[in-house]
Amino acid sequence: MSVTNLAKRRGKILDDIMQFHREQLLKTMRETPLEDLRAFASVAPPKTDLVKLLQQPGMTIIAGCQKASPVKGLLVPGYDAVRRAGKFVEAGATAVAIHTDARHYQGQLADLRDARETLPRKIPVIRHDFIFDPYQVYESCVAGADGVTLLTAVLGAADLRELVQLTQKLHMTPIVDVHTEAELTQAVAAQPPVILINRRNWQTFELHENRVAELRPLLPETILVIGSGGYDTPTAIHQARAHRLHGILIGEALARHKAPDLLLQEMVRANGH
Repeated sequence: MSVTNLAKRRGKILDDIMQFHREQLLKTMRETPLEDLRAFASVAPPKTDLVKLLQQPGMTIIAGCQKASPVKGLLVPGYDAVRRAGKFVEAGATAVAIHTDARHYQGQLADLRDARETLPRKIPVIRHDFIFDPYQVYESCVAGADGVTLLTAVLGAADLRELVQLTQKLHMTPIVDVHTEAELTQAVAAQPPVILINRRNWQTFELHENRVAELRPLLPETILVIGSGGYDTPTAIHQARAHRLHGILIGEALARHKAPDLLLQEMVRANGH
């Protein structure tokens, strides 16, 4: 199910999404207590180091696996996250992000777990979801995530800092999503190893193509930087190299394309020139 038309009209798409997630988390926590998750997390297999991958020369290409969009609905009929992730790795992606949001992206945590079990261990698998509570971080660890996205747009300063620290304690990589200068300031204060500059506004889903160019110079050199939002052509990948990014997350472009693995191959080639 996509977001409501009222949320779209009011530019409150993220608010609509988060209302669902806050209600859903209460139900999930009743099914599996936090204490159980902590126990499972303590014996979770070793994680793959996304930071080390991003530190390598050039831009890391992260392929996003998503079935649907909150504003466009179903994008990939017959979606198979594991098969899709495997095809993307064959096409040259060196990391994969799996949307696990059940309602708006029509994903599930099992998609991530199954992909992690199937893909080569050297390929980091990132949980792309709306994480706002420590419970979800433990949940991600147990499912096999090597990294998680944390949206500054939904987290206060103290909560963001807590989730960054907890993610690192569980040997995963926190990727802090920012869209504005104010969010960037808050994100830097939380001292994450990776910040994702999202050119898309989560509330309106509008694309601001200059956002990476505007915010990238404001980041300290100690933080690794990923660009995301609207990178849909080989030309866009080639142009992104000028912004000294450590990685690019390619999302909806792959979901919309009839031959996503071929598009990804072209983007990987553009990244190498």
